[in-house]
Amino acid sequence: MEIVTFEDNKVFLHTKDKALIKLREVKEYTFYSLMLYVYNVSDYNAYPIQSGYNEIETHQYAIEESGLPPSFIPNKTVEKAIEAYYKIRDTVAIKYLRELYKALNSSSKAIKLLNVLNEELLIKIEALDLNDPEELKNKIGLINQVISNNKSLFEMATSADSNISKLKELEFKVKKEEESKEKGLGGGVIVDSMIPNK
Repeated sequence: MEIVTFEDNKVFLHTKDKALIKLREVKEYTFYSLMLYVYNVSDYNAYPIQSGYNEIETHQYAIEESGLPPSFIPNKTVEKAIEAYYKIRDTVAIKYLRELYKALNSSSKAIKLLNVLNEELLIKIEALDLNDPEELKNKIGLINQVISNNKSLFEMATSADSNISKLKELEFKVKKEEESKEKGLGGGVIVDSMIPNK
């Protein structure tokens, strides 16, 4: 069973899945807009998935990209189409890849927040009076907090480095899966129609 493809900003539907075909029956929006929305919230190649967006960010991006109104909420037909898309496209490797993108995005946000917190703490430290014993005590506490935050930052960076390596391996594996699927669906190149590729 094949799936929807996007080429030159056009949607091509090559599937027998009724859930996806039923999107044509949703009259409020164009079929193209709905399929573009489904693609952006479902396909691991879509920008929000590759960027590790959470559900809310993905939904917002998909709405903007597909030209749907900001108030758009997927109805049951659209939700069934999303489920069908997952069912057709997702392998174990793709599911893991999707989660890894989210984990890296979360780590990136946490690192950014810790850096902002450290900057704020350093400003507070510089403002404290060294001659005041109470403020000196506060300064030492704040310095310890910055050191602790830096340890967390280095741990996250080390973990991210390991996850990026895993991510690259998985992306390669998924690419190979996709290529073998294409060949299985007749996507291989035939040089001479009388002598098909082996």
